[in-house]
Amino acid sequence: MGMKWIGICGSWRYDLPDLRRDVEREVKNIVRNGHGIVTGGALGVDYLATQMLLKVDKTARNLMIVLPTDLITYIRHYRHRASEGVITDKQAGLLAGQLRLCKKVRNNSVIEGPKSLTIDQKAYFDRNRVVVGLCDELIAFQVNDSAGTQNAIEIARAMGKTTKIFKYEVQNNANST
Repeated sequence: MGMKWIGICGSWRYDLPDLRRDVEREVKNIVRNGHGIVTGGALGVDYLATQMLLKVDKTARNLMIVLPTDLITYIRHYRHRASEGVITDKQAGLLAGQLRLCKKVRNNSVIEGPKSLTIDQKAYFDRNRVVVGLCDELIAFQVNDSAGTQNAIEIARAMGKTTKIFKYEVQNNANST
């Protein structure tokens, strides 16, 4: 059996201990089996999965990050979201640093989308379609039936891809990031 690409998607708003543990375990299993990950370059699950993969694959050989737009526009978007208070300056900085590092280590580990002035739900859903299209299987980490993760799950099912789903429920925003 050759190398497989496993799509990793999930909620970006929450940093839950169970979710973190599950992402770490799944990424370790993927790498141990000689496979790679395809993810969407967002905060939360995407960031965690990328961080964990880079710990064991410093070359980023087994990593593809699909962005909804070009890297410069995407980083600007996250800086703007921080100025709006949706995320923190630290989160925006960590994500920008991670994406720049991946691009520096292996330029084609970051797959940039079309230049866009608007990064909205449609842009993210279009990005999900690319992530799912590039992967052989999808692992989804979904908190409170989040719409973006559900979108990726539905795309994977429509494409006939094996989909593994971890579900988490959060009653309040106490653990939101």
